[in-house]
Amino acid sequence: MYLGWLLRLYRWSRRPPSRALRWTVGGVLALAAVIWALETWLGLPDWMQMDRPPRLTPMRR
Repeated sequence: MYLGWLLRLYRWSRRPPSRALRWTVGGVLALAAVIWALETWLGLPDWMQMDRPPRLTPMRR
């Protein structure tokens, strides 16, 4: 294991994060999970698709 991670774990065990930080991180993770579930269940709207529609006329340069 990388020594930096061991030092980080040591510092974290000596001074754990505050309750507010834990709630904030948990809330952000829960919100991300809800957004992911909605996108999986309902699908993405057309305006969020990554595919570009084909051009009708070629561009002239």
